[in-house]
Amino acid sequence: MPTQVDEIRSAVTLTPRIGVTELGRSTGWRDQLKDHAILEIVERADTVGYLISYRGMIDLLDEMEALEEAADQASVAAMVEVRGSAGHALAGEELAQEARQRLRQRHAKMSEALDVD
Repeated sequence: MPTQVDEIRSAVTLTPRIGVTELGRSTGWRDQLKDHAILEIVERADTVGYLISYRGMIDLLDEMEALEEAADQASVAAMVEVRGSAGHALAGEELAQEARQRLRQRHAKMSEALDVD
């Protein structure tokens, strides 16, 4: 069963059209919106906008969120793959010890550069 998002995706060819004047003069478009989730608003032959039902917008936002999550997961997977060849990943106490060691090394280098004990 197609979702309202599927209808929105295919809006280019399947969207019912309503003129701007008809939108202002009648309420019949409300029934069309319930049936189709999206209406193309036209003035003469030009599209001036789209009217999306509340449920259609919720479905569209859910789909966008799912796509963003998939993109984030792919990005994290790519980072893990790239960093995987960089060596052992540290965590917990091992990470803390490594951080302290690097801070000591930087402090020593700065002290050396400034000639300060």
